[in-house]
Amino acid sequence: MRLVAAAGRRAFAVGLGACVLATGAGVHAQEVSPRSVAPGEVTSVAVPFGPFASGRWDVAVDVRPPAGWTVLDAPRRASFEAGVRRTVLVTVAVPARAAAGRAEMRVTLAGEASGPRTRDVAFDVRARPSVTWTRVEPATRSPEGGVAAILELRNDGNVAQALTLRVTPEARMVPRRAELAPGARVRVVVRWTREDVARADAAERWVVSAHADERVLARRAVPLPASSGRPPPEPEGP
Repeated sequence: MRLVAAAGRRAFAVGLGACVLATGAGVHAQEVSPRSVAPGEVTSVAVPFGPFASGRWDVAVDVRPPAGWTVLDAPRRASFEAGVRRTVLVTVAVPARAAAGRAEMRVTLAGEASGPRTRDVAFDVRARPSVTWTRVEPATRSPEGGVAAILELRNDGNVAQALTLRVTPEARMVPRRAELAPGARVRVVVRWTREDVARADAAERWVVSAHADERVLARRAVPLPASSGRPPPEPEGP
């Protein structure tokens, strides 16, 4: 059983079969134009072929998706008649971490008498910026009364990111900037001196954040150790 839902130029398919659709003689079939897709999306493409000048052809269909993409549904063979345009319906799954930008799929009719017929289908993978803070080690207190925390920032999106890193209330942070390719990560160390802890008043946590063009992409609270609150006051004189 096949279920197809069309919306504008995009169609989504679920099922085990594969089909070839006839558009009829004399009907103009436009070339496959680039379509916008999102990482993790399933999309179906009707790839036009023909018409052939004469005869009737039963040909093999070869589908070569972009690297890392999965063909979920496509016919192995297709039949064509003279003067009739037909479209081969191919359903593909876009990887969840597909790189942003242009990707191409090649569909070839391998057994046509005059030689292979090929269509290149272009996809425009939309950018999906996403970064995530994770804690590597819990915040610890030094004998001098300061606090240190080690975190990791990971680029979970499909585009490279040039990031500015910040911590509130202000403290020492290394690094302050990071350039991360998709899937890359960087270790970040934050250190608060005894004076930083004192200035934070009764705060029980700090907040680290990652910014791209002043837009916050990720934020994480860093709880302080229970014993790292404001240092005790200096003893008063006699």
